[in-house]
Amino acid sequence: MAYAPMAAAQAAKPAADGKLNETVKIAFIDPLSGPFANIGQNILKTFQLISGRVAKTNPAGVTFEMVPFDNKGSPQESLNSLKAATDQGIRYVTQ
Repeated sequence: MAYAPMAAAQAAKPAADGKLNETVKIAFIDPLSGPFANIGQNILKTFQLISGRVAKTNPAGVTFEMVPFDNKGSPQESLNSLKAATDQGIRYVTQ
């Protein structure tokens, strides 16, 4: 699971080619409240750490921002979060 931010970074590469100092937003949809909040928060912090490290070693200056969405452990909330992410123009999603 730790490879998801790296895969997202590679997926974002074509969108970032030729654009210095671009910020690529990646939606993170997972339970961030309720009984599984500690797991979701831990995964989010891991993704943020990895995306920060990728940004430091990226010669083009592209940064990756993890945008958290709380699905509250519900499939319907996941769909609502996905719609909210796309409405905000976020093109990449991980869960």
